[in-house]
Order: sequence, then structure tokens, then C-alpha cells
Amino acid sequence: MARYGSMNTDSPTRTPAPRPMIGKYIIRAIVVLSLLVWGYAFSPFADRVAPDTLGAGVLPFRELVEPICTSTMTSLDALPNALDASDSVERSGQIKNANDLLLDMVDRLEAQLDAPSVTLNQRDRGITAEWITDWRNYIADRDDFASRMSDDPNAQLFIGAVGGERLERRITRFANTNRIYSCVTPSDVG
Repeated sequence: MARYGSMNTDSPTRTPAPRPMIGKYIIRAIVVLSLLVWGYAFSPFADRVAPDTLGAGVLPFRELVEPICTSTMTSLDALPNALDASDSVERSGQIKNANDLLLDMVDRLEAQLDAPSVTLNQRDRGITAEWITDWRNYIADRDDFASRMSDDPNAQLFIGAVGGERLERRITRFANTNRIYSCVTPSDVG
């Protein structure tokens, strides 16, 4: 009789059943494919064109609108600073004056879509029209703020969003993507 803990050489030895190898190969394949996808995404071969990039017709459009925006932003910079306002009513008036300048700018930008030298295709015209609509909505939000500020010195600026992206970010992203750098939203409201 075998004692507890002693080796019994008479009993059959048990070998583990072979594991299916296919699971390992599937996991390895998934990991390798994931690495390849990410490797391509960060490689110089991946397409990096932003969805709101205008095509070949952007150059004539850019050349027409850049001076309009530059002129408007220079005029905005010449307006009194928010810190110089004596009260919320005066500040409200300053914002309304700035909004008038911005609205004039947007009207002039929109008019450039029909300029003879602008050759934007239908897709690019649509994207640019959305950008102009975003500008108009942004200015409307600023007008709302200015109106509320004249009655309430603690009024807050509320900016709308499209698809979860705030209007001023959409406007600035479009301008930067298409290298219309002076057409970004101003930071004059404070």
C-alpha cells in the first residue's frame, strides 16, 4: 500500500488534452491587423485632407476674402476694449458695434461666392455656404448676448453648436483649414 505523498508508479499518467491552436492564431491576427491599421494611419501614405478642405477653386476665393476679413479685424481692434466700458450698457453697445462690422464682413464674404473669378464646385460652394451660415448664427448669438447684457450685467454669452462643435470653433477650423487666417472668429467679447 502506498503511503500518502509517495510516488505510485503503477497508476496511469494523465496528459492534458491538446488545446485548440486556432484561438491563438485569431488573436494574433487581430493584433497584427490592428497594428498595421494604426501604422498606416500615422504613416505619410495616409490621406490627411480635412473634410472641409476646399478644392482647386479655393485660391481665387481666398484671395478675395482674405482682405475683407483683414480689414474687418483691423476695424474691430480699433474699437474700445471691453475693460474700458464704464458699465454693461456701454459694453453692450460696443458688442453691437462690433457685430455690425462682422455682419457687413459676412455679407461681403457671401457676395464673393458669385465673383467671376471664383470657381468653387458644388460641394465647395455648399461647405462655404455652411461656413457663412455659421457666421450669421454666431453673430446672432453675440447680438442676443449684447441685448441681455444691457439689462443684466451678469449675462453670459451662449454660443450655438452644430454637430456638437461650437460655432466659433467650426468657423475658425474652416478658416484655418483653407488658410483664410484672418477670417477666424474674434475674441473681443471677453
